[in-house]
Amino acid sequence: MDFVGLILRPEPDQRYTILGVADYDGKPSVPDVKAGDVLLGVDGAPATGATMGQVWSLLGGIPGQTRSLTVERDGRHFTVDATVHRFLSAAPKKRKHP
Repeated sequence: MDFVGLILRPEPDQRYTILGVADYDGKPSVPDVKAGDVLLGVDGAPATGATMGQVWSLLGGIPGQTRSLTVERDGRHFTVDATVHRFLSAAPKKRKHP
């Protein structure tokens, strides 16, 4: 799974509250974002009113790509650059020996 490591909760007003930030290599994957912030948009596309699938699609990409997040905290809007990371990579398949 390759995406920006945000943990989101859809709200009745069609906005997405950030519940947390996934760690990557022992550090927050998006250090400028805090629990309780609201995700308003990704790369200029609005998150408010979008389906969860649409938002996850916006947050995805190729590891190393950057997504521009529009976030609200305490009534203020700001932009954060967030890197796409690989989370939960598939485990290597075990070989059966003859």
